[in-house]
Amino acid sequence: MALRQVYVDQDRRGASAEADAGRMLARLRAVGSAARIDALGDPSMLPREVDLAARSDVARILGPEFAERIQSITPGRWTGPIESGYGLHLVTVRERVEGSRPDLAAVRPAVEREFLADRRARQHAAMYERLLAKYTVVVEKPHAVKPADGAGKGGS
Repeated sequence: MALRQVYVDQDRRGASAEADAGRMLARLRAVGSAARIDALGDPSMLPREVDLAARSDVARILGPEFAERIQSITPGRWTGPIESGYGLHLVTVRERVEGSRPDLAAVRPAVEREFLADRRARQHAAMYERLLAKYTVVVEKPHAVKPADGAGKGGS
């Protein structure tokens, strides 16, 4: 799904956060889903727009409860406030594309490539194990070199 969101910081706004969000929501609904949002809401590190992304990606960014709640939002309509672990959000879903399982023919080249790469990696590992079994590997620590007499004593 693709979405736009306006963040409302409850810590910053305190008791007026819900009322402020309601006023912003009314303004957004009056303008529509294409409303300019760069001057609305409170600053945060959260993206104002999320391009078409899997639900799991939205959950990673804004939290699983948030991702669950926006599943029922009608695309193109501003909704909110929706609470997340960060605060309140006014949200419009721009686009929703239902996931599907691809046909085998569509993924077969990638599956074959991954299968062959895995087989090659296993063969290399087995070959190295066979070679290693033929030898005894001894790692010797280098001996410390003692400085020559008088060296390092602030000399001549």
